[in-house]
Amino acid sequence: MSKLLVMPKSTNIDLYSEYADGFIYGLKNYSVNLPIEVSIDEIKELSKKCDTLNKELFIAINKNLFTSELDRLKEYLLELDKLNIKGILYADVALVNLKRDGYFKTDLVWSQEHLTTNYQTINNWYSFGVKYTYLSSDITLREIKEIKENTDSILIAPMFGYIPIFTSKRHEVKNYLDHFNLSDSSSINYIEKEGKIYPIVDNHEGTIVYSNNILNGYKEYLDLDIDYVTLNEFNIEDSLFIKVLKTFKEKNEIDLEIPGSDKGFLFNETTYKVK
Repeated sequence: MSKLLVMPKSTNIDLYSEYADGFIYGLKNYSVNLPIEVSIDEIKELSKKCDTLNKELFIAINKNLFTSELDRLKEYLLELDKLNIKGILYADVALVNLKRDGYFKTDLVWSQEHLTTNYQTINNWYSFGVKYTYLSSDITLREIKEIKENTDSILIAPMFGYIPIFTSKRHEVKNYLDHFNLSDSSSINYIEKEGKIYPIVDNHEGTIVYSNNILNGYKEYLDLDIDYVTLNEFNIEDSLFIKVLKTFKEKNEIDLEIPGSDKGFLFNETTYKVK
């Protein structure tokens, strides 16, 4: 049975703990594509809470890093090593090098959103000591199963939530507002293209555009033999998300009908292409 990892909007894990097996939070200023970022002190409190509730805790350090950020990162990694952290999601190879150089011991999760698509590369990183892989949301169900059959890596697959489809260091929304002398304090904006509405977030790390629909892989999850699946609460109402999480945990429904959801790329190859 797959474990359920929640990417929540809140640090109040009591909201989810009845149905979640674990949580993924982003380290503040060192993560992208997470509903919430938390400080190292908040992670310490979350770790204590997870220990009490017997839940697993993963921390995302999955942004591209600058050299100037490495010294502070080393300090954070030493702090995380003192906690019961199951794994660290990374995108920058600096994390692999730092671990191989002995700066920390916590297990790594390869999490380069659009690159974790094949077992050959997964096995390569596994040979470098990377124990886990967070699979891309761009691949099909057939490809997920193929990877599972050909790797010893512990696999995590996204099964519910909006899919990040575009990330840029540029501040696309802020630049637009500044150009037209507009003011908007919204944390989430929306962009329309070809009749579809896409959530867009412009924060201190840059700009992220998400899919127009929610990925809903509940029915596929019922028969999926994989270690972990994730449910992402970004831009979803709490009450709906808890209902979905409960259904995933109890598996008491044949299917899960959610307005504004689809199967993402589970049965179709990605259509997001740079022109």
